[in-house]
Amino acid sequence: MTDLRQGLTEPEHQLLDILQGVDPAQPDAAAAPALPLPGLIDILAERRRQIAEFGHDAEEDALLPIDHLARKAQGRVSDAIDRLRGLCAPQDLTIARRKLVIAAALILAQLDRIDAIEGKKK
Repeated sequence: MTDLRQGLTEPEHQLLDILQGVDPAQPDAAAAPALPLPGLIDILAERRRQIAEFGHDAEEDALLPIDHLARKAQGRVSDAIDRLRGLCAPQDLTIARRKLVIAAALILAQLDRIDAIEGKKK
């Protein structure tokens, strides 16, 4: 059997632990319930799409005003809330979910930007 952890970076090890319900800060503690993976997978895929299709990587993000990504995320969340409040068709749920996935990916980008400014390596 191949060790799935072989060749992973430390952040990748931490992510794998979290997905498996292990708290990296307390690895000997009882495992937590599993995370809802479909949403998380969609968020990470969206962030990858933002980088691959639009070139919105850390270097490009650093050229933007410090609050740009957070404000874009805020706009997507507001749009999603409007859709959810006025729910009149299943399509509204699909659109609201998509807007929330994009917002979450933008928040990940904003967190990366803050960490880079603070000089943190996560």
